[in-house]
Amino acid sequence: MAVCGCCKREMGEADSCTDVDESVIPSELPPGEDLHRCPDCNVAPGGTHHPGCDVERCGVCGRQAIGCGCGSFNEQEFRAEEGEFFGSRGDLEEEVKRRRKQAEENNTKYWELRAENRWTGLWPGTLECFRLGWYCRDLYPDGTPCTSENPLSEFPPPQGFQWHVPCGVDDEGAHPDLNRWVSNGSPSGEALERLLAGKDPG
Repeated sequence: MAVCGCCKREMGEADSCTDVDESVIPSELPPGEDLHRCPDCNVAPGGTHHPGCDVERCGVCGRQAIGCGCGSFNEQEFRAEEGEFFGSRGDLEEEVKRRRKQAEENNTKYWELRAENRWTGLWPGTLECFRLGWYCRDLYPDGTPCTSENPLSEFPPPQGFQWHVPCGVDDEGAHPDLNRWVSNGSPSGEALERLLAGKDPG
């Protein structure tokens, strides 16, 4: 692997880009799950991801950090695509300044929150779905669950095949409903606790 541009260590060997915090490693694992190193940047459970990792979540929006765009602003692209609209309102330059400032603030926040978005040893959303009870499975037309022993062998799938049907954690073929987790804003930390307390719709 390559050398991290941030910590200057070999990513294939470093347990973390900063330090290791074992308190984020879950003490109770969802059924069928095992702890492992990050599949992209290779940090150990409890480690801070190396910048540019495909798996790391953004502390600002909760989405994939490498592609969310929270900390960047392409001014040239914005002027080309939105310049006419904001120019007609007479506030193009003000909007450019606002978006540039927002990107700078988001970028600062990302670096401040990196330690709060460590690799736990599980794929993002797996533990959250377990705690929320958000599981689903894929079903063949006859209701038989799609599993590793009975995998989908054709694409497109047969007519009547059902994707992501809500189910219980112990049901055959059950897996974390990561789509539901993402569509609900990828709740973790305080947002997750609010959901568990029933203060937010889920």
